[in-house]
Amino acid sequence: MLKAIQEREFSFSDVIANGWSVYSQQFKAIVMITLIVYIPINIILYMVAGYMNSFQDFMNVIKILEGLFGVIAMMGIAVVVDHAIQNNDNLPISWGAALSKAFSRWGSCLTTSILGGIIILGLTFLLIIPGVIWSIYYIFIVQIVALRELGGKTALNYSKSLVKGRWWKTFGIMFVLALINGGIGFGIGYLSTSLPGTISIITDTLIDIIAAFYTVATTILFLNLDYVSVEPKKIEIMLDL
Repeated sequence: MLKAIQEREFSFSDVIANGWSVYSQQFKAIVMITLIVYIPINIILYMVAGYMNSFQDFMNVIKILEGLFGVIAMMGIAVVVDHAIQNNDNLPISWGAALSKAFSRWGSCLTTSILGGIIILGLTFLLIIPGVIWSIYYIFIVQIVALRELGGKTALNYSKSLVKGRWWKTFGIMFVLALINGGIGFGIGYLSTSLPGTISIITDTLIDIIAAFYTVATTILFLNLDYVSVEPKKIEIMLDL
């Protein structure tokens, strides 16, 4: 897979096919990372749900928890994907080692995400369209912080350099992945409404395990664009693009 990912830019079908290959082969590590991070989150969400005054308040709590702790799972999964590709799955990385790497980069990921969020929010206040554009430019923050050990504006510029010139293609791939992920999550969530409340912890965790494929596919796309990008262009990450 490493040779294929280095040779050419992947299409949407390439991202899906290679993403599924890694997701299925590394399923155990991905599930363990997801369970360790998301079961506590889902227990907290279940406990606070009854105290929320509105659905919007509940969604805000979800965003906070996802922003603070969900990135740990995303970085851990990105590490698993990268290791699997680099070693052609011959030397699988343990979920513990992947989580350890994720925790070591947690602070950098939070500060970089906050910086990116401030920039996106500022552009959104000007006009919605620039906010959308920059949100796609910064789509690979988690992967860059975890796998390239960069942070802050350097990581943001790195992400933008990969997307620049491929914005519509990147947007299209991420949009379809989000639709698939959201559709499956909505379906499971709808079916769980008729089940006892405590079951929501299980169903929400199942949704998180399935949603991990989104992170796997995003990491595949990142690695592909990172490998095929010409070296002079990568120098631009040190500049204010």
